[in-house]
Amino acid sequence: MLENPIPLDKLASFSENLARCLAAGLSVPASLKSSGFALGPHLSSRLAAIRKQTEAGQELGLALKSLENQLPVFFIPTIQCGDETGRTPELLLYLAEHCRMMHCTWKTLRHTWLLPLTTIVTFSCLRLLIYFFLHPLRETIVYLGQLITMYGGLFVVVLMIQKSPQARLVVDHLRLRVPWFGDIDRDLALSRFFHLFAVFYTAAVMRVDKMVETSAVVSQNVAVRSNLHRAADEIRNGATIFDALTNSLDLQGEQKAMLATGEETGKFEEASSHIARTTEDSVKSRLNIFNQIVRKAIFIFIVLAILSNIFSLAVLLF
Repeated sequence: MLENPIPLDKLASFSENLARCLAAGLSVPASLKSSGFALGPHLSSRLAAIRKQTEAGQELGLALKSLENQLPVFFIPTIQCGDETGRTPELLLYLAEHCRMMHCTWKTLRHTWLLPLTTIVTFSCLRLLIYFFLHPLRETIVYLGQLITMYGGLFVVVLMIQKSPQARLVVDHLRLRVPWFGDIDRDLALSRFFHLFAVFYTAAVMRVDKMVETSAVVSQNVAVRSNLHRAADEIRNGATIFDALTNSLDLQGEQKAMLATGEETGKFEEASSHIARTTEDSVKSRLNIFNQIVRKAIFIFIVLAILSNIFSLAVLLF
């Protein structure tokens, strides 16, 4: 069953409230009860079930699995990192800030495809009605076949990308190669990864290769995630953390220097935290520019699409 994702602004408020409650010493069930209102009344029954699971001793990250399809891919792994390291309040505050940063951009991305698609579909339906009432049945059937082929093909392509790991890997590789936008995608993945890796490394709750594998889950880009799993394999085979990460990731000179310093001084957590902060700052500045450009581009596209389709409809009518 398809479920609507929880809006990122609501998720940010929920994360921040939950962090404050936990930091004040409230239990997880009590904190969930106080913070759950931020997600809206439609999730009250689901949150009640999650509270019961935590009352029975289940960890917060595992209990939230029932909302997995409505949460961004990085949310639950970050909570689980908090469960394992005992730094849940800190990581919830990180999630609150991160979700607020992404909220505006996700709205822009949704409008990037939704508004143009709505415009095109609306005019396609109007054109079909004109064919039906004013043109021969044969022309109407031909045009209807064209619409079914076009939209059906688009649906199949989107479905293949979503369901096929190989297709998703190819698409995500291509995304990283797109000038400027690929930098945003890569920096976003690196920021999330290094933030969690720094927490795991400080807590030392598992082997380093497992830290890399576990932290890789927060990357939405499958290509970056695959590279991080390759880095974990290299570490298992005896490579240093620096060699494994620099061989597998497209890191900049300053980032490599920070990792080298972290390896030499034994303070990898500080180097990772620095990379996480600088890449997130880079993402913020690029996203601000991206949001402004895309909003203007969408407006221009829709105006041109409306004018073009009005002219096309006029040709069909007259």
